[in-house]
Amino acid sequence: MSAVSDATARFAGVVFPGETITVRMWQEPEAVFVEALCKDRGTPVLSNAIIEVR
Repeated sequence: MSAVSDATARFAGVVFPGETITVRMWQEPEAVFVEALCKDRGTPVLSNAIIEVR
């Protein structure tokens, strides 16, 4: 089991009510990387998100 040691993210855009958000995550040995896109417009809403694990 891993514990979160740090988390950072950048809000990259707005989300309006009713829009769908697609979240993609991929794991490396010491971190999980996250990206969220507005599916309706194809624009990023969350970028540079990193969850560091120990």
